[in-house]
Amino acid sequence: MKEQEVLEKVKELAKRVADDILAGRPPKIEFATRGSRNIEYDERRDLILIGERTTRRKLLDLGETRKFLQTVKVLELAYRHLVDGRHSTIREVYYQLKYEIPGTDILVAQKQAETDNVMFDLEVALGVLREQLHFLPKRKGAVVGPITLIDRSIPGEVQEIDCTKAGRGGIAIPSTIEETEIYLQKDKEDVLVLAIETGGMFERLLEERFWKAAYNKLGKDIILVLTEGQPSRATRRLLHRLHAELGLEVYVFTDGDPWGFYIYSVIKRGSMRMSYLSEQLAVPSARFVGMLTTDIYEYHLESRTEPLKKRDIKRLQEELQYPWFKKPAWQHQLMLMLQIKKRIEQQALAAHGLEFVAKEYLPEKILENKVLD
Repeated sequence: MKEQEVLEKVKELAKRVADDILAGRPPKIEFATRGSRNIEYDERRDLILIGERTTRRKLLDLGETRKFLQTVKVLELAYRHLVDGRHSTIREVYYQLKYEIPGTDILVAQKQAETDNVMFDLEVALGVLREQLHFLPKRKGAVVGPITLIDRSIPGEVQEIDCTKAGRGGIAIPSTIEETEIYLQKDKEDVLVLAIETGGMFERLLEERFWKAAYNKLGKDIILVLTEGQPSRATRRLLHRLHAELGLEVYVFTDGDPWGFYIYSVIKRGSMRMSYLSEQLAVPSARFVGMLTTDIYEYHLESRTEPLKKRDIKRLQEELQYPWFKKPAWQHQLMLMLQIKKRIEQQALAAHGLEFVAKEYLPEKILENKVLD
């Protein structure tokens, strides 16, 4: 969505509030209710989507008055940022609202969780990302591979970032890529994307030069994307754009544990917490390379496992009940892990040599389609 369109949406919502006040009506803001009780799983599209329940935030509702004020003030900040070409971090938004309401000793915002939630609500009400409102989260994640990023987020400046010219840590993924153009340096048939959970594995694949076609058995260049655990919104948005705009295949490579499985699920179909953004963040065609529970036996890693903790077991039991994990192949992996009470980390593959993951494991998985959907 273009910036002018976002600005028009902000102005339209502000006008609706103003019209209510001028007409003597109690002003209100209505939006879809966020939360796990208002989600739907679209099995055909394999997406977690927000449901039809709605919330009305009213100025004259005593329990909602301060939250209504917070919403209007954050909306005002978004308007000013869009007009002035400025940005605020989500922490700065909090401090800009941490002041006393005139004539009282009550703060507009008492803690950051309040302004964070208001930004989420505005995303739903406006149908835009908070990054498109010029609100920036912390940076997280890195990328290496044959793409060029053109960053125009600073007015009057253009920064060109060649992601093949990266050091050991890769190129940091910007906190927002909404104002970033992405260009592929090769034909899309010659490139694929691999999202990687851990920094250790990311660095291993960099050292093995796995992202270069000349150094892997796939015959393709690979865009390596480090998620650093559960991916940030910017990382998810980057993966979405690499697929949706550039037509690239996306594979996901995590630890073999319930948290890694859920990282894949969030990349593929979205999260329950942000179901309202699944269509802008998810990659429904993404496939899971590993680690799988069955890899423990297929690659003779029985002595390289780690025991499940109580919270791991609880998470596994939850995942077994999710409709998007009901496919027989996934049920088998989850049930087996629950049975043996073991997990397997990506870096356990080093038991077969540091180069094994790049020379054997990943090429075999991808070329022989030994992946899960």
